[in-house]
Amino acid sequence: MSGIRLSKLMAERGLCSRREADRLIEQGKVLVNGQVIDRLGSRFDPTVCIALAPEIQRERSRLVTVLLNKPPGVVSNQPEKGYQEAASLITRKNFQRLEGQMQGELTLDGHLLKPVQITQTDDRTLHLVLQEGRKRQIRRMCDLVGLKVHSLVRVRIGGVGLGDLSRGRWRYLDSSEVF
Repeated sequence: MSGIRLSKLMAERGLCSRREADRLIEQGKVLVNGQVIDRLGSRFDPTVCIALAPEIQRERSRLVTVLLNKPPGVVSNQPEKGYQEAASLITRKNFQRLEGQMQGELTLDGHLLKPVQITQTDDRTLHLVLQEGRKRQIRRMCDLVGLKVHSLVRVRIGGVGLGDLSRGRWRYLDSSEVF
């Protein structure tokens, strides 16, 4: 089979997650070069034109995406008892409007990781750029080489940077910002 799975192409273009792409494909809500595709696993050349059905586009135009600078101790998803869920921070009160590298192959839990770029910015600070992240990857990588992580700050996700967004605050994503 040649080509790339449609769900992967959709995720790479920022249309949706792979899981959501599979759901939309099964429902016949994805068009490739104007043709409805409803078969999972369909593969295409990466240059194809991918569009969502008009009703999905209308539905999405009513949705907003926000960027949250999550503070330590706040859990992104499914918090255990006693932990605050990140979604609880998305309130009007917390809204903020904004007017020598090392590379190598690394495995974690048997998964080959994509290259990680590491730059030491001073004697106590590392700057890491990941192409994909796994659960607690940075902390576990540092532990493997005897480094203790005192603070970990995410400064961007894909092409979306935090900029001046204060910890615990959120803002709407601009239509040009894509993960």
